[in-house]
Amino acid sequence: MKLKNYFSNLIKSISTTEHYSHALKKPLKNSFFFFIISVTIMGLINGIHIALTILPELKSDFFLTLDELNKNYDPNLEIIWADNQLEINQEYVYIYWPSIINYKYFQLPHTFALINNSDLEPQEASQLNDMSTLIYLNNDNFYTLSDIENHEWSSFPLNTILDGLSSFSINKQNLPKLISGLKDGVNKIFFQIQIVEVLFAIPIFIFSKFWLLLSESILVYFLFKIYNFNFNFKKILKLNLNILVPTSIITLFANVFVPRLSFPIESIAFWVILIFISFQLKKVD
Repeated sequence: MKLKNYFSNLIKSISTTEHYSHALKKPLKNSFFFFIISVTIMGLINGIHIALTILPELKSDFFLTLDELNKNYDPNLEIIWADNQLEINQEYVYIYWPSIINYKYFQLPHTFALINNSDLEPQEASQLNDMSTLIYLNNDNFYTLSDIENHEWSSFPLNTILDGLSSFSINKQNLPKLISGLKDGVNKIFFQIQIVEVLFAIPIFIFSKFWLLLSESILVYFLFKIYNFNFNFKKILKLNLNILVPTSIITLFANVFVPRLSFPIESIAFWVILIFISFQLKKVD
């Protein structure tokens, strides 16, 4: 597809129904290439948007969390990793959620983590009777709450997670240096993180549109059968491949300029365009 023809089709897909009647008369590959070129470009734009806006916000929130940890760290607490075991100089300690996370809104456990200076499993730890937590650590294992309602845990050996890591300790005195080093490390590789995010965002975006194409085309096929629309599945694919282009444009603009919409803009846009276009093309053979 020539660049000039592509942009002409792109404009027509947004501004006129004639584009869709012409697309139905052309081979399926024309609609497919129009679709794949469009979603690749939009996937790139979406990835760049995430890299330049969302990732810096996440980095800022992460640094804020580290600063809160430094500020609220118990002066008497020391966390030690030695001889393939995790130990603390207290019986147990809770790690609370950072201020940027509203755990009640997201219906999360009351605390982020509990470190227990024992070999007790979560079901045996009396501290969990008083305070729920997302992560539980004892001397030997790292546990994550896999089912909040049924209190089911997944376990991972610490000597596997921290394999190859030499002995260390964390206390109020060395924590600022550790945090500073972590921030410096993130800053040094942040541009590379942004590049990787963009590269991953493109295929993820394309896959999501293909999944939407497949699921909606099956549904549209049966709806058209019910309402006696003379469209076989191949025509439906052609139609949806073209409709998903303006749908994706609307969704992309919404994500960029109104990122916290509380309704499914993509589904609404798709079905509004589909209903309008399909009634215009009902008599197409």
